[in-house]
Amino acid sequence: MKINTLNTILNKFTLLLILTCSTIASAEPPDWAILGEPAEVTGELEILYFDDFEHHKGEYRYIVHDKQKGKHFQLEFEGKPPQDAATGSFVRVRGKANDDQIFMEANSTSSFETLVSAATPIVSGDQKTIVLVANFQDATVSCPIQDIEDTMFTDPNGKSVDELYRETSLGNLQFTGEVAGPFAITSKITDNCNISSWADAADSRAIASGINLSNFTRKVYVLPSNNGCGHTGIANVGGSSSRAWIFRCDMPDVFAHELGHNLGMRHAGSASSEYGDFSDVMGYSNVGLRQINGPHQEQMGWRSPEAIIEVTGDGVFDIAPLELDALSTIDPQVLKIRKPDTGEYYYLSYRQRTGFDSNIPSGFTTGINIHRFAEGAAHTHLINALADGGSFVDSNNGITINQISHDQNSVLAEVIFSTTPCTQTAPEITASPLSHTAQAGDTVNYSITINNRDSASCPNSTWTVDTLIPMGWAGSVNTSEITVAPGSSNTLNWSVSSASSSAAGNYSISMNLASSDTSAHDSNITANYTVASSSDTEAPTAPTELTASAQRKKVSVSWQPSTDNIAVAGYKVFRNDIQIATTTSISYSDSNVVSGETYTYYTVAFDAANNFSSQSNSSIIIYASNGGGSNRGGGKKR
Repeated sequence: MKINTLNTILNKFTLLLILTCSTIASAEPPDWAILGEPAEVTGELEILYFDDFEHHKGEYRYIVHDKQKGKHFQLEFEGKPPQDAATGSFVRVRGKANDDQIFMEANSTSSFETLVSAATPIVSGDQKTIVLVANFQDATVSCPIQDIEDTMFTDPNGKSVDELYRETSLGNLQFTGEVAGPFAITSKITDNCNISSWADAADSRAIASGINLSNFTRKVYVLPSNNGCGHTGIANVGGSSSRAWIFRCDMPDVFAHELGHNLGMRHAGSASSEYGDFSDVMGYSNVGLRQINGPHQEQMGWRSPEAIIEVTGDGVFDIAPLELDALSTIDPQVLKIRKPDTGEYYYLSYRQRTGFDSNIPSGFTTGINIHRFAEGAAHTHLINALADGGSFVDSNNGITINQISHDQNSVLAEVIFSTTPCTQTAPEITASPLSHTAQAGDTVNYSITINNRDSASCPNSTWTVDTLIPMGWAGSVNTSEITVAPGSSNTLNWSVSSASSSAAGNYSISMNLASSDTSAHDSNITANYTVASSSDTEAPTAPTELTASAQRKKVSVSWQPSTDNIAVAGYKVFRNDIQIATTTSISYSDSNVVSGETYTYYTVAFDAANNFSSQSNSSIIIYASNGGGSNRGGGKKR
């Protein structure tokens, strides 16, 4: 079947974003064991999203306002932030304090505790909004006050942010208010990004001018674009009252985007980017005002129950354009299909060029828009946009979506559920060897085998390969992604070089495999690299309890491991005082034996500095070709 992907149907804006977008991430994880002293903080939680559309970066920040201490603390989570965290909650956090940061370890049930839940965000009715324009001492807002007022409330062509939300919410929500300023505050463009201080200063100037800020539940601060933040906009995520900061007054969709965060919406993303869905104002900005997508419509509760239906069986369905009022059509506007492997839903919707969607990219208006979303998830994800004859197949869950036809009134979609969906399981990863010992600066190689344990009905799976090694080390993998069929294995080579300045000791290195299907399909492995001391003169202890036993066509030799001040690098196996093998294991099979012959075995351990232990006890055996043999005792260490 023909599969239509987003890359082939979206306009040049999509290509720009896919080529350049990325998300802020820490370059190196902190050492959680030494971050600071234990601390406990109690206060109101504020969740902020920092949007940098120009450089295609976004970042969440979690702030606790502790009024008793008179301080703000930024929370740093070792793992993912708690899913039930909400702006306006009263919380208690425990972790390690470093100035105004609180570091919290993962898997700690007491590190984050909600004492009083936040009030339910208000996403209907009149959102009383004050827009405060503030200038720095050395920079001013570039837009006239009237232009900002038109952008928010009074555009003569009916294209204000208020009108957008009236349209996309089907009249359920509107923003009314006023614009005030510009107010002069004492900040400069070289100051740090202290958005709370800027907001407080603007509030003080507004109150002094006679404005009663308690009349407004939404505050929007318009500030100079030249500042110490480097972001386009910042906003609270959720909350019954909210604040938003705008640094590009000439981009109407930045206002709409940040107010969407205030209402509780996260980003509208794609497989390539958290901003990658251009059908939604919660995607990338500076492309104009437009409505929100199907899953965001359900999240906001702006559609009637009849407009959004869940599909649980095979069928053919008409889907009406999302821009229509539900009273204008008898067809549903959103279909939901449960995705069992992740608990998410696929959302099927249809868009047409009308109203604020007049300039929506043409790829969204030729058929079914498929999104993936789960309530409480960070972002909605645009998966595909079909055209007539196009198909989307989720073989993991046995779901097929076909587009039969479309016109300006509806799109005809066929949904088919397979009776034998595939079952995905995290792959098994093994390393050979699991541990290497070498001198500082040496290069060692690991052979990594990936065993695909999916059921036979699944398609081939592809994993992106990522590695984590100590800072200053070098490493390379012979491929950045690997594809393995169900029930099969594939191997890749991983080369790791320690830094020449590395201290002697054991170092953990890890490899992560990330699947594009679901995080439940991810896996990882941790191996060891031991840097030996160049001045190491201490030999390992001798191996002990060596035994040799005759088996069919071989003699099996095993022993108890040695120990070393740094690490044991391996063992040399001797037969009749002649070395026959070197191994990192504590056993060896000797198949070069002759019936009726007598053999004496022992081993010697060695480390990376080539210090050799005393030999182990010896074991003497008379080998018989039928697998039998007589062992003449363990002998003694010589």
